[in-house]
Amino acid sequence: RQVAALTEEIVGESRWLNALGVIATDTQLQSLQALPFVKKVIIIRSEMHMAASDMKIKDLNYYLNQASMSSELHPQLTRMGGERFLTAGIQGKGIRIAVLDAGFPLVDKHEAFRHLFENHRIIATYNFPKKQEDVFGWNSHGTMTLSCIAGLAGNDEPYRRLGLASEAEFLLARTEVNTEPKKEEVWWVMGLEWAEQHGANIVSSSLGYGNINHEIADLDGRSPISRAANMAAKKGILVCNSMGNEADDNSWKTIITPADADSVLSVGGV
Repeated sequence: RQVAALTEEIVGESRWLNALGVIATDTQLQSLQALPFVKKVIIIRSEMHMAASDMKIKDLNYYLNQASMSSELHPQLTRMGGERFLTAGIQGKGIRIAVLDAGFPLVDKHEAFRHLFENHRIIATYNFPKKQEDVFGWNSHGTMTLSCIAGLAGNDEPYRRLGLASEAEFLLARTEVNTEPKKEEVWWVMGLEWAEQHGANIVSSSLGYGNINHEIADLDGRSPISRAANMAAKKGILVCNSMGNEADDNSWKTIITPADADSVLSVGGV
């Protein structure tokens, strides 16, 4: 309450880090630092706003429907050893996966995900930017990543499976917004803690924070978000995080956070 009275906004809080994410002016920061219970104030970044656009629903439908074509799907499944998963009967049963992303439009309506609802495999959802349970809207990136884990399309095995864990249980968290503000890192940590509270075995995080919000020197594995990722690993969660989209940025040429955390399974594209 004291921090809230001295700041513009409380963005969120982390139990694991015993921390609050806030928006504050320089004057307010001085007042925060003077509070007897505040150990440290970490300056993250000034806020920024970027133009953004959503993929249209009709385009998303097109991509999901295209995925049912065996010619599109077979190279992906082969590269992942998909036939071996099928032969061994491994389909994610008994595993609970939390997907942290920017939104999940059409997941509650599209044929590719119907089995998740019919079999009650969506265990919980939460939208951290909106502070509500509805996640079935906003940016389509989450729909695409979920389809790569659990989507089903058509009837012909092995091409029917867009992902190799169609029988897993899922927790869906929206932690991202299109303007890419620094708030997202607070929401990501909150999403991680929420996933642990709901029994996640695996966290799939096809996102991260690089050249928009950070300098390369920040990638030392000791930032608040990387510390939270390592803490999740200590609690028995396999955190899978993308290495990033910065490969074509000549000024960057490295991974992003929290892929820099030493206990994260960091995954690059091929």
